[in-house]
Order: sequence, then structure tokens, then C-alpha cells
Amino acid sequence: MARSAGPNDAKAALAGGALADCPGDLATCNADLATCNSDLVVAPACGNGTVDAGEDCDQANLNSKTRATEGFAGGTLTCSAGCTFDTSGCSAVRFIANGDGTVTDVQTGLMWEQKDALGGIHDWNNPNLWSATGTLPGGTTFTTFIGMLNNGASRDGMAISGCFADHCDWRLPTIAELMTIYDSSACGAGVCIDAVFRPTSVAGRYWSSTTVDSTPLDAWYVFFGTNRGAEFSAKTDGRFARAVRNAL
Repeated sequence: MARSAGPNDAKAALAGGALADCPGDLATCNADLATCNSDLVVAPACGNGTVDAGEDCDQANLNSKTRATEGFAGGTLTCSAGCTFDTSGCSAVRFIANGDGTVTDVQTGLMWEQKDALGGIHDWNNPNLWSATGTLPGGTTFTTFIGMLNNGASRDGMAISGCFADHCDWRLPTIAELMTIYDSSACGAGVCIDAVFRPTSVAGRYWSSTTVDSTPLDAWYVFFGTNRGAEFSAKTDGRFARAVRNAL
């Protein structure tokens, strides 16, 4: 006659080897748990602002790189959404001649007037006064030179034409802006400015729009003819001028 298993039978089964299997099962379970926990750790992600392995950059963090370190002369290096460098805003050269009498500086975003030797408003040898009164910007630099560049007209009351290079916002540069095109490394060639700007007088004192803080009768200019840079003189002195506008 068969009998049902009792407590003594369970003890016998454990003693027979089932209990010996438990440590092995527990080790396997712990290993699976460790793997699971490892999978739960979030890997570094593009977009966290930290340059992680496999990334060139991350958001504004360019990993100490610049357009210059990447071999570009001008423009701005940025980071793409995929954490790789975006060089679309970079240029192999800093100054680009636009073919319409203007030069764009991709480093500063300024557009400059080129000079010529044709005797017109762009002639390199046209000295002008900063001020007719000694203080206010009412000399021929503003009334004639800048005035003619911006002297546009309209036939339909909407579009304006007739301004220099189709832009009517030409102005005299500040002294800080004018110094950005002063190039001391080019002084050995006669004038301290890139040749793309075309004729520049060896006595090239070019007006800025900036008044000297301590002497309001004087204005700053840049001497491009020698390695001298920023200087100032009376606003009623005759100096040259090169127009500029914000292009970018």
C-alpha cells in the first residue's frame, strides 16, 4: 500500500543533493542581477554639454578647438546636433572680395568698401574733413563721402536703388572696427592692410567715427602707411575714409 511523503522524506531529499544545488543557483542569480544593473546605467549622450568618447564637441563645448586649430582662416566653428564639428560657417580665407567693390570679413561680419584709382567717390586719394564745426560729425566725410554712398532713390515707394553695392547703410567705422583690418605683418609691403582692399595711401590716415574721450575736438584715425596703428588729430584735419557696414 502506497504512502504519502512526509517531513522525513523532504529532509532526506535535501540531504540527498537538492540543498547542494542552491549555492550555484544563487550565484547565477547574482550574476544576472549584476548584468541587469549594468544595462540600466545610462551611457553618456550627445547633448549633455560634455565631450565624451567618440564626440568632437557637445553643444557650446568645442573641446578647446577653434576655426584656427581646424585649419580655417576665418569664420566661426560650431557644433552640430550630432556632436561633430560644423565648419559651414568657416572660410579658408578671412577676406572675400565680392566682385562689386566690397570686401566681406568673415571673421568680424563686416563689409568694407574697396578703394580704386578712378577719381570718383571711391578714389583712394580723397581727403575729407570729419567736422566742419570742430566737434559735430558734419564734415565732408559724412555729408559727401558717406552721403553719396547711401544716396538711394525709389520709383515705387518700396524698393530702394542707387546706393553703393545695393546697400544704403554705409557708415564710418569705429576705431575698434578700423583696427580689425590693420595688419602689422603687411607693413613691409608698403601699407599695413591686406591687398584685397586695393589702393591705400602710404600716408594713409583713415578716419574712424570715434571721438577722443578726453579731447572732443579730436577724432581717432588709423595710420595704415606705417606700423603705427591708432592715432588722433583735430576733426577739421583732412583725412581719408573707408566705409563699412554690418553684413552678417
